Amino acid sequence: MYKTLSLVWLICVASLYTACKPDGQYRELKNAQWKQEETLQFDKEIPDNKVAYKVVLAMRYVAHIPFKELKMTMSMTAPSGKVASKNVVVSLKNAKGMHIGKVMGDIGDIDTVVEEKFSFPEAGKYKIELKQDVAAEIGGIQEIGLKIDPAK
Repeated sequence: MYKTLSLVWLICVASLYTACKPDGQYRELKNAQWKQEETLQFDKEIPDNKVAYKVVLAMRYVAHIPFKELKMTMSMTAPSGKVASKNVVVSLKNAKGMHIGKVMGDIGDIDTVVEEKFSFPEAGKYKIELKQDVAAEIGGIQEIGLKIDPAK
């Protein structure tokens, strides 16, 4: 009986984890470590450059991470080869040290809007790269995601 309940509980938790994961592209970080020399790459097809897009950076992290914010550089390479870069700051905690995102147990999830209404200069396939600018190695980052959808 106990094994059956444990199995049911495990299936429910796993279902919640996968069901709550929003659309987008995600990169899992090996051993929850993000090294400064490690670049995370995302590819996104932009079918219409006359539409404004919302660009969101999603992150899953261990709640006891010692940083209040994470600084990173986001580079975007257009289909023509033009490159544009931007500094991005993901705030994890407020001034009082309280988590800004959703924290359940030891795991935190946060979405940071990078651009509310961004117009891509051309249609086609974009390469977007992220590099962290905080430390030689950041422990506790499990996953980084990028969501690019038409703005509402």
